[in-house]
Amino acid sequence: MDIFCIKAVSLGDLEKVLISHDGAGPGNGWFLDKIVIKHTEGKEAQEVVFPCNRY
Repeated sequence: MDIFCIKAVSLGDLEKVLISHDGAGPGNGWFLDKIVIKHTEGKEAQEVVFPCNRY
């Protein structure tokens, strides 16, 4: 499992996420189970999960 932590400004209410790759190089057939976006600032932590289940 790979985990990427990115600090960014507030993204607001998310409805969709676009993930892509150029297919170049070895190991380009990776499987994406889900994307989890967490907003941790403020009083309550919020989490949005986008199920993918695709190669």
